Amino acid sequence: MLIERPVSDLGSCRREGGWLWLDLTAPSAEEIWETGSEFDFDRLSVEDVRDVTIFPKVDHHDDYLFVVLHGVITGEGARLRTAEVDMFIGADFLVTMHMDPVAGVGRIADQVTSSAELGAGNPALLAAAIAESGSRRYLPLLDALDERIEELEDLAVAAEPATLSETQALR
Repeated sequence: MLIERPVSDLGSCRREGGWLWLDLTAPSAEEIWETGSEFDFDRLSVEDVRDVTIFPKVDHHDDYLFVVLHGVITGEGARLRTAEVDMFIGADFLVTMHMDPVAGVGRIADQVTSSAELGAGNPALLAAAIAESGSRRYLPLLDALDERIEELEDLAVAAEPATLSETQALR
C-alpha cells in the first residue's frame, strides 16, 4: 500500500514492519541528511545525492546498494535533459531521491498504487522496475537520433552546404 507521509514519520514507518519505499522529490539538504542518518547511509553516498553525478554508478555497502541513474526529461525545448535518480536499496527498504519529477518513478508509483503485485515484491524488484521504466524513455530518443543521422548522411552524400553545421548542432 502506498501512503504519503512526512520524512519526520520515517522512524515510526520503519518500525511498522515489512519493507518501505521512501521517494523524495526535491528534498531539502536537511531531509537528505535526516534520511541518511535514519538509515545509516555512508556520508559520501549522501553527499553524492546533493551533487549531480555525471555517470550512472553502483556502490556496494555492507547492507545496501547505492545506485545512481539518469532519467530523461522531455518536453522542454529541443535540448535533451536528464534528471538524476539516486537509489538506496536494502533488504527492507528502497529510498529514491531526485531533484526533478521523473516520469519513470511516477509511473511505478502509480502502478504500486493500482496493483498489489508490484508492491508485494521486494525493494530490489521495485528498484529494477524503476530503472527499466526510466530506460525505456531513451528508446524513442535513440530512434529519432538514428533517423536524423541517416538524413545527415544523405545530405553529406549530396554535398549540401548545411550538412556540417547541422552535424555540429546534433553533436
